[in-house]
Amino acid sequence: MMFRTIKRKLIFVFCVVSILFVCVSTGIFYKVFTNRLISTQQNNQNMLSQALCTSIEYFREKCETTINMLQEDEEIHSSVAQWLLFDDEETLQECLRKKVNEWDFINNILIMKISYEYVGAKELDQILPYMVDRISTAERYGQNCVWDSGYGPNSSFVFRCFNVSEAEKNLYLFIQIANANFQSLFNRYRLQNDQRFSLKGITNGFEVTEQGFYYQYYDNYSQLVHTQIDIDDWQLKTWSEKTAARIVTKEFWVEMITIFLVLILLIILLSVIISKQVTKPIKEMQKVARQYSLGAFDAKVSVHGKDEIAELGNVLNNMSSQLLELISSVTEKERQSNYLELQTLIYQINPHFLYNTLDSINMLARKNDDIQVALMVTNLSRLFRLSLNRGRDVITVREEMMQVTYYLKIQKFRFEEQLDWNINFDDEILEYRMLKFIMQPLVENAIYHGIKSKNEYGKLTIRGYKDKNMLIFVIKDTGKGMDEDTLTKLYQRINEKKRDEKENRGYGIWNVNQRIKLYYGEQYGLQIDSIVDKGTSIYIKIPAEI
Repeated sequence: MMFRTIKRKLIFVFCVVSILFVCVSTGIFYKVFTNRLISTQQNNQNMLSQALCTSIEYFREKCETTINMLQEDEEIHSSVAQWLLFDDEETLQECLRKKVNEWDFINNILIMKISYEYVGAKELDQILPYMVDRISTAERYGQNCVWDSGYGPNSSFVFRCFNVSEAEKNLYLFIQIANANFQSLFNRYRLQNDQRFSLKGITNGFEVTEQGFYYQYYDNYSQLVHTQIDIDDWQLKTWSEKTAARIVTKEFWVEMITIFLVLILLIILLSVIISKQVTKPIKEMQKVARQYSLGAFDAKVSVHGKDEIAELGNVLNNMSSQLLELISSVTEKERQSNYLELQTLIYQINPHFLYNTLDSINMLARKNDDIQVALMVTNLSRLFRLSLNRGRDVITVREEMMQVTYYLKIQKFRFEEQLDWNINFDDEILEYRMLKFIMQPLVENAIYHGIKSKNEYGKLTIRGYKDKNMLIFVIKDTGKGMDEDTLTKLYQRINEKKRDEKENRGYGIWNVNQRIKLYYGEQYGLQIDSIVDKGTSIYIKIPAEI
């Protein structure tokens, strides 16, 4: 009940299509926008990580340069000698404290004997086991600096052998670096608050990892943006949540929903306005048609524009004028006959009326012993019935063959002895289906432009057979034929997509060829062979379909 009127259907369809379009467009835009934000987040994180690596390299070089400077420091060497010769720990400890105060990134400096005795700027007895375990590593690396994590999460150590002279042999220099220095670098290049960093040595035990990092993110790997960069024998890894980008898109989504609701209201309003404009002339024609049904044929439709609806209005107005002329021209004596003719105009969409009329003419002709008229009317009735085919566009080959047969029988009355024909279709193709009304225009063309123009006896041969997956129909006449130049021009005309309105010749062949190509495809259509004074053969090629 809701869609009884065209207006409501237009409103419904327009709203549904528009809303679907807005929904799909918004969804696609949301997805693309989210991916673009995540990609931007990844790129920004990569750029910041590269910058962080540069700062880390600089800081590492600074620390290693410092420990090498301490290795060469004369004051430290003097204090170490005092410690080794006179067991003067206080002088060495005071010297180390002084050096610690010179660099803000150093927490402690320690020098250790191979006998595990050590002196540090700060007393840290709890690190003795840690330092003892690192002596073998220092020996393995010799004069190179070694990085290792501290005995706790808040510091790291850089150490090396302290072997400058024979007296100072088997000593080891440690400097303790606060991990807060690395954290400060992390914070400087942190993209967002939930981003975490991990700096690890590839070949040693050095590691600076933000607390709780692995436990928090290990099970959420796919929802993170990852970056990994090697810095010599260190490796920097960093992760950040994708939710940061999604938070932006959620805000965008709320705005889009608001816009979406406004768009729905505008769509509904526009659909009502547009449907009203479209259906207004249709309603007017409906009103006029009702007046026609009541016999008021003087009613007219107001025509505006040049579209299909305006054309339909002109057709109704022309039909009204024709009906008025018809009614005014009849007399009271011929009322019944004229009424029948009027009904023919009004109900011309019903072919059964024409069949009944032709049957009536047939009976009248037979009653008057006019057999030729009766046969002609009978063939015309059958031809008309097959041509209409209940509105179907596709018929069987048998029906198309019968249609051509009836047409030729009608033409026989006119051309008599000048025309003869032979129709031969293979039985196996008679139940195949084909586009209707293909052969009749070509047969008509062969008669009027071939046989008739030669002004002598002519014969038509119509052949139908199957070749692989195609149906082939050949219409051959014994007319005057065409020269090569005429045939070339004909080919050009029938293969044009749009026919020249000024050119009347070849319309039937052009129409058939275009219908075949539109219905079956460009690889199908007509082929024409012609020899002057010998005749013309037209080949129809369509797919074989049951």
